[in-house]
Amino acid sequence: MINYSSTQIDFGGKPLHLVNLAKGQLFDDSDDLEARVARRERCWDELSSSLDIAPYSSWGDALETGMALIGNVIDTAIHQKSEVKQRINLLGDLQEGQEVYVLIAGAGQTEGNFRGLAGKLRAAGKTVYVHGYDFENETLTQSGDGLMSELKKINGAEAKVAGILGHSTGADILLHLSTKNESYANLISKWDTQVLAVAPNNGAYLTKGNIWQKMLRATKQIHDFDDLKTEAGAFRNNEMYGTVQENIADQTLVVICTGDRLILPGAGLHERTLIVPGEGHIKEVNGEFMHDLYMDIFDNPQTYRV
Repeated sequence: MINYSSTQIDFGGKPLHLVNLAKGQLFDDSDDLEARVARRERCWDELSSSLDIAPYSSWGDALETGMALIGNVIDTAIHQKSEVKQRINLLGDLQEGQEVYVLIAGAGQTEGNFRGLAGKLRAAGKTVYVHGYDFENETLTQSGDGLMSELKKINGAEAKVAGILGHSTGADILLHLSTKNESYANLISKWDTQVLAVAPNNGAYLTKGNIWQKMLRATKQIHDFDDLKTEAGAFRNNEMYGTVQENIADQTLVVICTGDRLILPGAGLHERTLIVPGEGHIKEVNGEFMHDLYMDIFDNPQTYRV
């Protein structure tokens, strides 16, 4: 029987579930790859049943996400990758005490995916940095090292990161740092940074795969590192497997949406998870409801650290 505590938070007319799983529910070092997947599936099935979270199926999300992925392919074909990376905001000069909000997109995404959220943050007078990385050629460790170099620049300027949000593969980068990198944890703890890992796939989770996931894989829109059946996927899972370091556990929140058809909700389940009913994979980045939710979490972090 799953051991957890849960608090319901009503936001924007939706009941959100803030769940804290007891240690040992999701992670056991004696598990092999298949046992890890089975453990996560079992936890999600028991949790969703206990909380009466209705199964959610949305072909609308499938279509929206598929079109967005195809759009990214066209975008990359038109612009050379170096040009695409140049469109990512560069970290400019910082002042002592300045607060920065860091956004990290999913694989193949650019700053445009964060236009709405970045606009809201900037309209509220906040400094925003959108971090770019080479998702095709870097391991999670290399992508994490790239982010760490920017965080160290912020620290060197005696500024601070007030909030970080990573979506999809960007969330994987954050969870990898949260579980494996002590220097990252020390900075996040020092700054009391609110970290949001939205729709992580925990190193890959397409062992079953619904129909449209398989279609996207067939058209090369899903990469080997997204699939546990591949060597790259298994390696990625090992890179990020484990519990968030204790000194930043309260500050690190995984957000999963039940309407996500690309990264199914059980894939993202972590020891501290905020479950949002509905909302799909692309709306997790550019949906108005989710923008408002992220802003609320950044502005009122203690509400979500119960």
